[in-house]
Amino acid sequence: MRKLVIVMLMVAAAGAAFANGNAEKLTTIDGDVVAIEPAGDLVRVMVQTQDREQVMVELPAGEVERLRIRVQTRVRVEGVYIGVPEDQATTGQAVRTRLLARMVNTGEGDVPVEEPVRLTLRDRQQIRDWERDQVQDGEGTQTQTRTQTQTSTQTQQQAGKP
Repeated sequence: MRKLVIVMLMVAAAGAAFANGNAEKLTTIDGDVVAIEPAGDLVRVMVQTQDREQVMVELPAGEVERLRIRVQTRVRVEGVYIGVPEDQATTGQAVRTRLLARMVNTGEGDVPVEEPVRLTLRDRQQIRDWERDQVQDGEGTQTQTRTQTQTSTQTQQQAGKP
């Protein structure tokens, strides 16, 4: 009986860890709507942030009317951020940073998106690639700093020798 309880606890813990690993990581952006473009059953809302970055926010078609989103509206959108990996950015492909909206605030409070756009397998792969690039950029900076520190230490040691 004790073994059965232990096995069940381990299965529950593994399930919780798996679910947490697959949870959507949400990002919030603030900006002004500069364009609204219908695209089939989606609407692409171009939001320009304060630092002039343009992010394409994807919403189901009916949500734009329900949330009363218009050009020049100030919005805060929380959603799944899909960055552009370096290999796609350098190939000249027309790939944009996207945000699949989960919550939108147009000044009247946070309103959840009723039927949010689902992540595709391609989206998930692009997120993994972008996150990998971000980690590598951070590691490269750390390696460069470590190398510079080692070089300056060696130079100081050599200068101190008679």
